[in-house]
Amino acid sequence: LLAGALGSASAESPETRTVRVTLTPSGAPASSVNGTVTLRPLMVPQSPISVPVTTLTAPVVFTVPQRTVWETSVAVKGWWAAPSVITIQDRDADHILTLLPTGIVTGRLAAPEGSTAPRGLSVKVDVPPGKKKLPGPPAAATPCSVADDASFSCDVPAGALDLSFHAQGYVALYRWGVQVEKSGSRDVGRLLLSKGSGISGFVALAGKKLAADKGKVTLFIEAPGASATASRLRRPVAESTVMANGFFQLLDVPPGRYALQASYPGFATATASSIQVYAQVETKL
Repeated sequence: LLAGALGSASAESPETRTVRVTLTPSGAPASSVNGTVTLRPLMVPQSPISVPVTTLTAPVVFTVPQRTVWETSVAVKGWWAAPSVITIQDRDADHILTLLPTGIVTGRLAAPEGSTAPRGLSVKVDVPPGKKKLPGPPAAATPCSVADDASFSCDVPAGALDLSFHAQGYVALYRWGVQVEKSGSRDVGRLLLSKGSGISGFVALAGKKLAADKGKVTLFIEAPGASATASRLRRPVAESTVMANGFFQLLDVPPGRYALQASYPGFATATASSIQVYAQVETKL
C-alpha cells in the first residue's frame, strides 16, 4: 500500500499556469506575420515550448508548470525581439514583447589553420552610446545561421548597432557602429576566429574625444620590481591601436599575468597592472 501511494503521488502532474505573450510591433502594424514564439526553460529539466504565430491581434498562449523560469525567443520573419525572462509563480502571467523591423548582417567565418569553421554562431546586439536603447536586456543575443561554406547571416534590428559575434571555443569578435537598413543586408566581411586567450577593454581621455588609431595599448609580462632581470622580462607581448570609441582587443595572448599600458599623443601613459589571462578566455577590462 505504501509503495502504491508513493507511485501514485509521483505520477501526479504539477499545477500549471497560463502565460500570455503579446507581440507589439514598433512603427506600422503588420497585417500578417508568420513565425513562432518559444519559451526555453531555465534551471529545470523541461523541454522548450514553441507556439506558431500568424496574427498580432491576440496573445500567444502557453501552459507551463508553476514555479518555473523561462526565456522567450521570437522567430518571426521581418521582426526581431530581445529575449526576456518570465518567472512563473502561483498565478497566470502576461508578458509584452516589442517587435522591431529587421535587416540582415552577413559575413564569412575564417577558422584558424587546421580547423574547420564552427556551425554555431550568435551575435549580441546593442546600440552605440547616445543612441536610443533597444527594448529588453543590454547586448541581447540572437542566433545566426551558418552555411557549409562558412558564410553566415543574422537577423538583427534595423539601425546603428554595436555587434559582438560569439562561437563556442573562440574569442568574441566585435564590429562597432554597423548601420543596418530595414529589410536590407549589411556585409561585415571576414571574421578571423581565434581559439587563444584575449584581452579587450576601453580607453578614455580626460576632457577630450579620442581620434581613431591615434591611441595605442601595449601588453607586457608583469615583472614587479626594478631589478635588471625584471626589466629584461618586461618585454612587449602584444600591441594594438585604439578605435574612435575607445575599444581595443588583443588576441592570441598566452595565459599569464600582465600589465597593460595605454598611450595617446599629448597625454600621460596609463598602466593597468595584475591582469590575469586564462586559457581559452577573453579577459575584459
